[in-house]
Parts: sequence; C-alpha cells; structure tokens
Amino acid sequence: MLPFLVNADDLEEWATRLEARGSLPDLVRRLILASTTNLRRLEMRTGRGIGFSGYDGIVNADQGNAFVPDGFSVWEMGVNQDPKAKAEKDYTTRTSDPLGINPAEAVFVFVTPRRWSEKDRWAEQKRQNGPWRDVQVIDADNLETWFEISPAVHIWFTSLLGNNPTDLRDMSLFWQDWCAATQPTFSQDLIIAHRTDGVTRIIQYLNTPPEVALTIRADSSEEALAFIAATMAQASEEEPETLFARTLLVASEQGWQRIIVADQPLILIPSFPNPHVAEALRRGHHVIIPCGPEIAEASSMVVLPRPGRQAIETALEGMDIGRDRVSSLAWIGRRSLLSL
Repeated sequence: MLPFLVNADDLEEWATRLEARGSLPDLVRRLILASTTNLRRLEMRTGRGIGFSGYDGIVNADQGNAFVPDGFSVWEMGVNQDPKAKAEKDYTTRTSDPLGINPAEAVFVFVTPRRWSEKDRWAEQKRQNGPWRDVQVIDADNLETWFEISPAVHIWFTSLLGNNPTDLRDMSLFWQDWCAATQPTFSQDLIIAHRTDGVTRIIQYLNTPPEVALTIRADSSEEALAFIAATMAQASEEEPETLFARTLLVASEQGWQRIIVADQPLILIPSFPNPHVAEALRRGHHVIIPCGPEIAEASSMVVLPRPGRQAIETALEGMDIGRDRVSSLAWIGRRSLLSL
C-alpha cells in the first residue's frame, strides 16, 4: 500500500463522521465496479437514498472476487460503533422478511468501516443456523485489502478524506472540479458536441485489449483531458462510476512507476511529458494521452475538431443560459472552449 493513502485506521475515524453513513454505499459501489467484471445487476443506494426501505444493495455477478460473491448477493451496511448489533439487527430483519428474495440462492453481506474482531465467528454461526446460501462480513481491515486491488478508488477515497496525492488523481474528481469552474456548471454535451467520432474511438479503444496508447489532441491538453472525462461520463450514464472507478490521472514519472504495477487493469492518463507506456500496456492497462497542438499530428491519434457553432448553441441552451447570451457565448466557444 502507498504510505500516503488511507488505511483501516483512517476508515475507523471516518466512520465517526456524519457523512459516512451516506457515503459508505458509494464507496462500496465504486469498489465493486473497479474490481468486478460481468455484473448482471448492481443496485446500491447512496446519499439520501439510504433512508428508503429495502436492502442497501443488491448485486448479481457472473464472477465475483474475494469480496464480491459469485452470483446473487444482498448487502447491508452500517457505520455504528457496535457493528455486531447493527449486523444482528439487519440479519434478523432480512431473514424474517427477505423481500421476495430466496435466501437459499443469495449471499448475505454486511459491511462496516469499523474493525470487528469477532466477525468471522458471527458469520460462521449464521451460516450454520440461517437460511442464506452464505453469510459474509467486510470490515475496515477487509476494506483496506480491497483497496489494494482497486487503486483508483483508493486514491478517490483518500482525496475525499482531504489527503490529496500530488501525482495521482481520481478522474471523477477532476471532472467534477472542471465542470464546476463555470456558472452554470459546464455541460458534458458542450465538450463532446460535434465530436462523435472521437467519442466512438475512445469507447472502442477501452473495449479492446490494449496494444498501443491512444492519443487525443485538441486545442490544449486540458481540453483533450476534459473531452476524455466527458466521454467516460456519457458512456456510463446509468452507472457514472463504471469507467471512472478504473481511471487515474498521473502527473509524474514517479507516480507512473508506482501505479503501473497494480494487478487490476486500469485506465491511465499521463499529464507529464514522454511517459513510458510499454510496461503499462504489457501489464494490461489502457493508456490515453491528452495533448495540444504542440504534438505533431499523426495518423493514429484522434484529432478533435472545434465544435460547430450550432452545436455549441444547442448545448448552451441545455444549460439554461438565456437566449440573449447564447449567441455571443457560442462565438467565444467556437474559437476556444477554454476561453468560454
């Protein structure tokens, strides 16, 4: 584990914070997306959604891992100081009324960001006495281990807790910050307008085994990076974290060398010059390089055209900008999205 990233001790401290209750399902959902492929179903309530009745999460995975069961599983979570009491309450409630789910075909999973020394004994007792196909518990130590195979989520969560790595950055946080730099919030449609070929090339690249890096060229490397982020956001609108959970921005050669050894395939986006991509590709990572006009055009790269004025106007109208401002802003955007 990288020494500056959060660990089980940090998770226990975080569990005492007010926001932890609503954010824990978001963390678990991202970990599932980052470490599991071929998901048939993933439902995980976050934020205000945790107040609704029903399971905290439902997952159906063709092939799970050490933390996500194969097949169908139901998930309950709690940040309570006494994890056993919360797990006992949730288990009793769901066993007496499984809400139409057949327990014999499902695994019951309880997640806590606190350490629970008796979790294995509790789970074994429930396996012996209960109707569920299996019973599992994931506590702070297990979450720390899960981070090991989900480095992009590990860095996202570290940043969420206020400890921002200097040379490794979560893509979703970059995208949120980039969009929030304007009022109203910059729209992804405004970035990808009139650039469907570029969107298609990125999605095709991410859906095939990585053999080469993909270079995206725009009027600036920042605009190219924003286009990559907008494409990922659009491509996974039903689960916005699907691609973001595997994507990292890398700002230095040192950070690059640290992260390419990750066992789980990642999407790596270098923001430093002349990255050595061969080893990253060999280890199964996709590499997308954003650049500006300082890089000579090549046949293999994606060169983004400037969005057409009509496309910009349509996107601006979708941002609820008054018609009296759309025309002048579209003129600026046609010349430079960064100026806009």
